[in-house]
Amino acid sequence: MAQKIDVRTGMTEYHKINSIQKRYDDGPLKGQFTGEWVDPVYEYLQDCQWICREKIDGTNIRIHYGLAEDGSVARAIGGRSNNSSIPAPLYQRIEALFPLDGDDTLVRSIFDESALQAGVTLYGEGFGAGIQKGGNYGPVDFILFDVQVGGWWLDEENITDIAQKFGVQRVPIYESIATLREAITKVSTHSLMSHWEGVEVEGIVAVPAVPLFDRRGNRIVVKVKGRDYPKTQATAS
Repeated sequence: MAQKIDVRTGMTEYHKINSIQKRYDDGPLKGQFTGEWVDPVYEYLQDCQWICREKIDGTNIRIHYGLAEDGSVARAIGGRSNNSSIPAPLYQRIEALFPLDGDDTLVRSIFDESALQAGVTLYGEGFGAGIQKGGNYGPVDFILFDVQVGGWWLDEENITDIAQKFGVQRVPIYESIATLREAITKVSTHSLMSHWEGVEVEGIVAVPAVPLFDRRGNRIVVKVKGRDYPKTQATAS
């Protein structure tokens, strides 16, 4: 039987996702884009192939699997940080999707012994009615967007496979948007549509199709949000 482990054990917080441009720190334009890229690597890579996921308006959730001292599968559930609280309806939903009681056959069929020894963290979003402004998404639910095994980020195919095996949703990808430049154009011109009917899309989270890291070892990933682009503002380039 799986055992509960402390939320701080082996489960790292999800990394910060930068916006594409720097912002004014003060004055009448405080919070607005300056027109300067946060990192020149975004400009350099903007015409390469990127994977563009819909940004979900929810709360960050982590689910961690590892091995307890007796060799059984252990699980932890946490929010974005170790001090984050999770609304009760969402916590109940996550426990139903990733049950703790019973045998660990499902988890062991998805992850082998070496993966469980290294530690597996599923990163997703809790969303739906009562969470942020997500009422139009429908009932409270969990959606997967990333998986890390040890220090390795899994690719899109494996993320989708894991989501299917657990029977959970995964964040939709905009297959028609191939580059960061295209993503910026779609979001900044407010022509991007959500995968959920009746939902005003929040934006895009984009990662290079080939995983890349900057010189500090940070993963290259960026967000493009519609609210950063007033409808009268020119498209970023």
